Amino acid sequence: IVGTIMGIISGTVLLITVLVLYQNMVLGLILGTTLLITLSISTVVGAFIPFLINKMKFDPAIASGPFITTINDILGLYIYFTIASLFLHLI
Repeated sequence: IVGTIMGIISGTVLLITVLVLYQNMVLGLILGTTLLITLSISTVVGAFIPFLINKMKFDPAIASGPFITTINDILGLYIYFTIASLFLHLI
């Protein structure tokens, strides 16, 4: 829930910023939606990976940082490029 709230607030701020600076509603929606989805998924990944590593009897403090960062980067780029490619013809 916290990740979704952060995503809504951050996405809305980014949408308004893009509207003010670039006057492009579609670009603002693409970036705002991407940020909303990415932050929501990142909080789930950030909670699930340490739990999974702990279940495998490893220290989650040592192992989870690189895994969470890598997974969030990959998912964030994938989400952004997917949404951008869907709405590319509108820009």
